Amino acid sequence: MEVLLEILKYTLPAIIMFGGVYLILKRFFQHEILRSENERKQSIRHDVFSVRMQAYERIVLLLERISPNQLILRLNKQGMTTGQLQPLLIQTIRDEFDHNLSQQVYVSSKAWDLTKSAREEMIRLINTAAADIDNDEPSTVLAAKILELFTGLEIDPVIRAIEFVKQEARDLF
Repeated sequence: MEVLLEILKYTLPAIIMFGGVYLILKRFFQHEILRSENERKQSIRHDVFSVRMQAYERIVLLLERISPNQLILRLNKQGMTTGQLQPLLIQTIRDEFDHNLSQQVYVSSKAWDLTKSAREEMIRLINTAAADIDNDEPSTVLAAKILELFTGLEIDPVIRAIEFVKQEARDLF
């Protein structure tokens, strides 16, 4: 019996110490795993935020570039006819839009719908202006007609889309 008590005097404190160290280490490693997971999630959030902000920037740039004022200044060259300018304007709008199709993944459906609507409205405006003008007329006649129709719009679809996209980007903060 005395031998058993002697053995217990040495092994019981060791077992208790081992159990305490085990619990402390277990809690420490759980905390480290949780901290590591939180850092990983924070890093992902930061990366997604950066990509989303770039998408908003690209959408605004797209909208600015399809605005009639910008298009006409950029594309209308001396000696062009209406028949040359109209398809060039429409193709440029389509190319700009197609180049930014992937941005729809990062913006809301409403922002993307407003962007598509602005594109469609600009193409419609160009076609409407060109319908009343002979293809052999100078491109300046078409440019003036497009700008006239554009300024006559009650609501500028490009500005409406830009304002919505900008507000959505601000809401991320």
